[in-house]
Order: sequence, then structure tokens, then C-alpha cells
Amino acid sequence: MKNIFEITKRSAVLILLGLILFAAWSPKMDAPAMEQVDAGLKRAFVTFATARAFNAAISVAQGTEVSLSFGAGVTLSVGEVLDPINDLVEQFSNFMLLATVAFGVQKVLLMMGQFEYVKVLLTAILVISGIVYFSGKTSPRWLNTFFILVLMVRFAIPLVTIGTDVIYKQFLEKDFNTSLAAIDSATGTVKQLMPNTGEQIKKNQGWFEKTKDQVTSTFDPRPHIEKLKQSADQAAERIVHIIVVFLLQTLLVPVFLLWALYFVIRNMINHPVRQKE
Repeated sequence: MKNIFEITKRSAVLILLGLILFAAWSPKMDAPAMEQVDAGLKRAFVTFATARAFNAAISVAQGTEVSLSFGAGVTLSVGEVLDPINDLVEQFSNFMLLATVAFGVQKVLLMMGQFEYVKVLLTAILVISGIVYFSGKTSPRWLNTFFILVLMVRFAIPLVTIGTDVIYKQFLEKDFNTSLAAIDSATGTVKQLMPNTGEQIKKNQGWFEKTKDQVTSTFDPRPHIEKLKQSADQAAERIVHIIVVFLLQTLLVPVFLLWALYFVIRNMINHPVRQKE
């Protein structure tokens, strides 16, 4: 019985080493991972451009800020309603720049894992580890550590990229698309309302004292400002949603998957290479 168990164990180790060797040289895993990285990089670029456009619209709106008094103690400031969201949009733009860089770094690491010398090095370590194991000797610690390191270099980024994309499509994609569309819509609202409101106020402001009743009746900017405020509040909520999406996609989920992958690889390597008692 003990011999049968030992033969089964050795056969399983041999099959595992063969599968690792096949996967190391196979491009079938690299191609989907590269596609997912490119898709993520494109999403980050588009979102960054949307954030900059929204930021530019707010800056223009605040630059044309005009105040107008309606009656006693009532003052309307067109650009003032955008002050609370201005800092958030600026930080959002900076965050999206970092997210874009993160995807770029991920792509470089993915290309490094596909480098031919990495595959050759992994093949050599597989052969050495197999010889040490089947000879019944204890594998040295440095060989185990080096084996884990090369395996992580070759497989970690592709597997983490594919895993992260699966989580994104299952749980995050719909919220991301909705949020991005809402921010783009808010940008259009700012561009539409702010210049028209400011121009109309400036046009009427010169003869306001003479025709106060006519001005307030023919053009009251308060409904426009209220609509602008609602649009800005909705955009702020959606900005937070997008930050959460990219934070999960570029940091939290990849780090968790890397840790899980390292834990699995370490235990797989350290267990079989132990000398039988």
C-alpha cells in the first residue's frame, strides 16, 4: 500500500511539473491577459479624459462666475455651486492618472514574464527540482525560493490579470459604465447651463435697476442653478463609484490574488520536495 501511494505521489508530481512546463511555453494564457490589460488601459485613458473634460468645464464655469441680486438679501452666484465638487474632480483626475500608470506597469510586467530567458530559466529550475525530488534528496531552501520567484514572474501577472478581469465583468462593469455616462452627462450640463446663464445675466445686468420686475420675470437663473447643483451632486456620487472600481481593479483585488497565488505555490513546492520519512 505504501509503495502504491508513493508511486501515485511521484506520478502526480511528474504530471504537475509537465503541466507547468507546458504552460510556461504556451502563449494561450498570455494573449487573453494582454487583451485584458489593454482593455483596462483603454478604460483608464477614457475615464481620465472624461475627468479632465469635466474639470475643464467646471474651471470655465467658475471663471465666468457672476453675482446678481434679486430683491433684498437674495444673491445668486452662478459658479459658487460648483465649489464643493471642484476639489473632488481634481483629485479624481490625479487618481485616474495613477490608475492609467498602474495598468501601464502591469503591461510591462506581463511582457517581462513572456521574455524567453524567463521561460528557459523556469525550465532549468523545473528539471533541477525534478531531479532532486526523484532522487529522494531534500531540496535546498534557496532552490525552493528561487523556484517560487521564477514561477511568480512567469505566471503571477497573467493569472492575476485574468482573475481581476473576471471579477470586474461580474461585479463592476455595469456600475462603471453607468457612472462614466453620468459624469459625461454632467459635463454636458455644465457646458450648456453655465455659459447661457452667465451671458443672460450679463446681458440683463446693465439695465437691471430700470426694469427689475421685467428681468426677474423673463429670466430667473435660479432654476438653472438648481439643475446645475443637482447634476454636480450626482456626478460627485458617480466619481466615488468609479474610484472604488479602479481601486479594486488596480490595487485591492490584484494584491489579494497575488497573495493567494503565492500561498498556493509556496505550499505546492514545499510539500512535495520534502524527503519522505
